[in-house]
Amino acid sequence: AFDDLEGINVAEGLARVGGKSELYRNLLVKFSESHEQVVEEITRAIEKGDMAVAERTAHTLKGVSGNIGATELHRIAIDLDDVLKRGDTEKFDPVLAQTSAALDVVLSAITKAFLKDEERVNDADGAMDLDKVAELMGVLSGLLDEYDAKAVEALDALKTHIKGIETASVLKKLASQIGDYDYDEAQQTLEELARTLNIDWSSD
Repeated sequence: AFDDLEGINVAEGLARVGGKSELYRNLLVKFSESHEQVVEEITRAIEKGDMAVAERTAHTLKGVSGNIGATELHRIAIDLDDVLKRGDTEKFDPVLAQTSAALDVVLSAITKAFLKDEERVNDADGAMDLDKVAELMGVLSGLLDEYDAKAVEALDALKTHIKGIETASVLKKLASQIGDYDYDEAQQTLEELARTLNIDWSSD
């Protein structure tokens, strides 16, 4: 899925995370989820006269876009950050428009490469082996309790056995939490997943 991500220099992004592809994938998905409305957020802040929020949001976009290797978006975000700091109001609209266009390219690439694939996999035909799913949940739960980084691999194994589009958002949240090493929250999300699938399972 990393082969063709428009607007993203994958080699640069991977290098920034030490070549760890699953971590990089999680960063891309998290970026997509948390920055979808970023241009609107900056615009609203400007309209309210809250330049501190606008500048802070643009600065964050500049840093994160650079970290994931979104080179063109990063370049424009640098301009946006500079324009906001200087209070160059005449350039606000055109630079925000450029930011929005570059952001759309990146978000579209991430969605096409990862989120749609995830939904297709989860919507595959066939019945789930609920006993196997429960077993893999137990394995993942144990790794989360131990704050073990192998939880990423355990989640991948679990995802291959889960079908149904209704689980896509929960799995996405779980992957994001594990990618952020937020294992306590991930444990709660895992229990939420069990409830979604009507599996009588608990981490206790």
